[in-house]
Amino acid sequence: MPRTENKSTPKVIGDTLYHESGGLTVGSPEWWAWLNHQENKIFYVELSVGSFTARKERRRSGDHNRTYWYAYRNHGQKLYKCYLGVSERLTLTRLTEVARQITEKIEKPL
Repeated sequence: MPRTENKSTPKVIGDTLYHESGGLTVGSPEWWAWLNHQENKIFYVELSVGSFTARKERRRSGDHNRTYWYAYRNHGQKLYKCYLGVSERLTLTRLTEVARQITEKIEKPL
């Protein structure tokens, strides 16, 4: 069954994030600013090695509240989740690595 997608959710295709205001290159200063903007909490990643939805989540660590990104993908009746990291670590290499990890989990279940 094809994925139903929300047309307003920003999407990374290749090395570009497409959003309501246009597009920007993953890894550019605009990318880092977009990730760190408080209102930006979700985007979809579609790469040749796999796809997932990235969500920003607030976690408490000691005396600090920090935000971290997680990758989610539904397949059948199962939800797969993988840690992406803090905004500063979300490079195209990291997005590709996690897309590959999730795809491998789906293709080779335990």
